[in-house]
Amino acid sequence: MALGNVWLGVPVVAAPPAALPGPAAGAPPPAALNVRLYPASDLASRSGIITGQVSNHMTGRGRFTFVYQGETLSGEAGPP
Repeated sequence: MALGNVWLGVPVVAAPPAALPGPAAGAPPPAALNVRLYPASDLASRSGIITGQVSNHMTGRGRFTFVYQGETLSGEAGPP
């Protein structure tokens, strides 16, 4: 899964939580979804299934949080 600062072949870049946008004024409250990441290779299978949570901000953007080997990983998803 993770090797140094690379996560599944993609560099991991931490963003301060204050830099991530929250829900827009008047938008519905975020919906939280529990999620699982399944290993897709022999290297990744050493870690097993990783669980986390995705918050859908109902604005076309969301935030995800996972704990992997004692480290909290978080980020955002949405259009560029």
